[in-house]
Amino acid sequence: MTQMTGRAGIFTRLDTVIVRVRDLVRAKAWYQEVLELTPRFETELIVVFDTGGPTSLTIEYPGPEVEAQVVRSGAARSYPIFYADDIDSVHELLTLRGVKAGSVQVDGAVRYFTFEDLEGNFFNVCHF
Repeated sequence: MTQMTGRAGIFTRLDTVIVRVRDLVRAKAWYQEVLELTPRFETELIVVFDTGGPTSLTIEYPGPEVEAQVVRSGAARSYPIFYADDIDSVHELLTLRGVKAGSVQVDGAVRYFTFEDLEGNFFNVCHF
């Protein structure tokens, strides 16, 4: 049996899973009423639900421009976000390993970057 290390590979943990929705208000009500999930943070574009563990579930309205890009590209509507204590080191390691990774972006107190696996699946890494 493998011993639990408290880490997710090169990441600190799986932070959240994003589920893109077309109507945030309607989706929020559904997740609350049907799944009985409790929001713990929200903005006009996202609602983060408590899942009872360290990984949250986030519904996101990406806007019509992103939605159109998703439809054209065939990209997944849902994707995981990993958390990294040292986002710069993780970014550098992935780049050195030949992973197609975007540059580290800053959005207020959150730093993040995206990357793709061999099949073009989308992932995100954040630090806050």
